[in-house]
Amino acid sequence: MGGSYRRFYCRIDFDKTCVENAMNRISYSVIVTILYEVKALEWLTWLKNDHINDVLEGGATSATIIKRDPENETSSGVTYEVRYEFDNRDIFKSYLEIYAPRLRQEGLERFPSEDGFQYRRIIGEILE
Repeated sequence: MGGSYRRFYCRIDFDKTCVENAMNRISYSVIVTILYEVKALEWLTWLKNDHINDVLEGGATSATIIKRDPENETSSGVTYEVRYEFDNRDIFKSYLEIYAPRLRQEGLERFPSEDGFQYRRIIGEILE
């Protein structure tokens, strides 16, 4: 499903100007590099069986797991991108405030940097 999501509303004032209110969907990606293959399998199992469902309950509308091409990565190990979509910035903000702190903490406790996990996040608006 591509494209941007927009809502329109009319402001009732002297000139009856209609105003467009862009409600672009939000893409939230967590990129994880894992140094050890055995840890990667454990992480993927947890991700698929538990974590993604928690993020969806927190407001995401979809989740995609991408195994990144090793030729394009600068670090050793295997790299995954988990891309979530949220209907708009307000829902995403609510997710960050209410759900994300607990979910991040759980993930870091199970899969800490000391065990070869490196995390980074990318947030953006989906334009098309």
